[in-house]
Amino acid sequence: MVFSSSLCTSFPTAHVGASSEPARIAALRATRLLDTPPEETFDHITRIACDALKVPMALVSLVDQERQWFKSRQGLDIEETPRSSSFCAHAIRLDGIMLVPDATLDPRFARNPLVTGDPHIRFYAGVPLLGPGGHAIGTLCVLDRIPRSLTESELRILSGLAHMAQELIRLRQVALASTALLYSKDEHGISALTDELGSVLTRDFLTGLPNRVQLEERMRQAMPVWQDEDALATVVLIDVDNFGGINSALTHRAGDSVLVELSRRLRTAVDEGDLVARVGGDTFAVLLRQCVSGDDLAVRLDRVWQVAQFSLQVGERQISVTSGIGFSRFPADGSDVDTLLNAASMAVRQAKQTGQGGLQPFSAGASGWARNYLLEHDLGRAIQNGELELHYQPKLDLATERVIGVEALVRWRHPTRGVVGPGEFIPLAEQNGLIVPMSLWIIDQACAELARWRTLGIESVTMAVNLSSRLFTTVGLVQAIADMLRRHDLPGDLLDLEVTESGSMADPLLAARLMNELKLLGATISVDDFGTGYSSLSYLKDFPVDTIKIDRSFVVGMLESDGTLAILQGMMATARRLGLKIVAEGVETAAQRDLLRREQCDIVQGFLYSRPLPANACLAFLIKNLAPAGAHDSPQSLTDAPG
Repeated sequence: MVFSSSLCTSFPTAHVGASSEPARIAALRATRLLDTPPEETFDHITRIACDALKVPMALVSLVDQERQWFKSRQGLDIEETPRSSSFCAHAIRLDGIMLVPDATLDPRFARNPLVTGDPHIRFYAGVPLLGPGGHAIGTLCVLDRIPRSLTESELRILSGLAHMAQELIRLRQVALASTALLYSKDEHGISALTDELGSVLTRDFLTGLPNRVQLEERMRQAMPVWQDEDALATVVLIDVDNFGGINSALTHRAGDSVLVELSRRLRTAVDEGDLVARVGGDTFAVLLRQCVSGDDLAVRLDRVWQVAQFSLQVGERQISVTSGIGFSRFPADGSDVDTLLNAASMAVRQAKQTGQGGLQPFSAGASGWARNYLLEHDLGRAIQNGELELHYQPKLDLATERVIGVEALVRWRHPTRGVVGPGEFIPLAEQNGLIVPMSLWIIDQACAELARWRTLGIESVTMAVNLSSRLFTTVGLVQAIADMLRRHDLPGDLLDLEVTESGSMADPLLAARLMNELKLLGATISVDDFGTGYSSLSYLKDFPVDTIKIDRSFVVGMLESDGTLAILQGMMATARRLGLKIVAEGVETAAQRDLLRREQCDIVQGFLYSRPLPANACLAFLIKNLAPAGAHDSPQSLTDAPG
């Protein structure tokens, strides 16, 4: 986000929580923060602000009717000032960060006693803190005695710290109400405290909407009535598209602005008796209690969809907000709370897959999505629970039919579903980012196994592992692999890193740089599934490649199609002229082997020789088939290897 160099830079839109001043003061009083002793949790935030932003003063300032009072302060001796001299009183009226590079040049503050006298403020940056119902009750601010500004990254730090302070205020309110209720003996007081605690626990602090707890309770209460009246109710979930990107690019304050604005718009789109709730970080629910017909439902859903797509001015940027929407219907899609909400959740996931701003009903086809959702959830814990394991498929020199290496392939033994195929869980891992820690785990485990084999005398076998394209954007990838090689005492030339054409072509300059750095470790680079990408020959010219792996589709098709064979021969001839090794995968028949031998293929792997084997079975295969040519079994008998 680019901030102007004007005297005072702020987000100029009216504050999303700015209603009446009495409501704002009531929200401030509800926090029970005013005139309380210092608390280490708040002081910790202001100390971080001073250290991270290199400023002498930082405050958690609460703006009361006639004063500003400091819940936490660093570098300032006074506890409060009149509101008339408060910078923060201006900041709470804005939606975002108020930045004053030099107060002496700003007509609002040039004659302010805090500027002309002690503490001689010249620089100010403040982020509004939202209290109950989204009302701005104060700020987290930093100050300096010299003119200055903040970089975009420093502004994000300040915004993030304000977000922490805001969450701390909410948690403190819950803790105070709970403690008071625990020790209260007055019946009237207990009733009041119970109401207060119930409100805190069932209302979203930022938007003032009911939260998931209240939504589910209201649904449970209504369902018997719906059943008796044969009602048609609908649960709608609204999920903001790319909300993480908004937070990252425009700070958490901008994200809060989007959420509060969306909550306001959803309230205007529903009928009396309907319910709007915030049920997650960027997810809202609308309960349409009674839809008299399919046409009525379509009209009401369209209203919800319309208000969930909007533009919002944030600082100097106009951001476009879109939302994916999914819905489920009572009783067609479920007759209990969990089933209806899960169905709507599956529908919204489908809606987001279709693109931004999608609208999707739950359908029977969503059961597949439900399975994927549950698998994705379980996959996050698979590594920690020891459910992943590696199998190893031998690679043989075709001229001698001796084993020269293996390829590590991951398998998932799910505790209840049994073995889940990589074709099912690898795409899920690619989608949600789990492929990065999973890939690093695979490389480390493969190196550990290779090191174990070396202690048993298997010293010349190479280990091939697949590098996901997501790894090419991972900070510290080369160093991580270098650390693994060092930890397992392995020479780098025993590691063969397989990359795909399409994945590397997403950012060819970055891919080429990383490949060169990996080759400095001694590792070799292989192009997996060669021939299936869109730029095969260009790939060989532009990247530091050692080996190409012919995709199994060419191996299967070369005996069935002269065209496929001609393409295969062309690829292999090009590779030989460039001095590259050639690997054919998916070799399953003697006829395929013989043709590849005539075409001077270097290395083969496939079921003709061995399927992927567990570690110990692969070790036995290696011991048996690393002998000199002629001293081991024929290829046909190798298919009977253990495993």
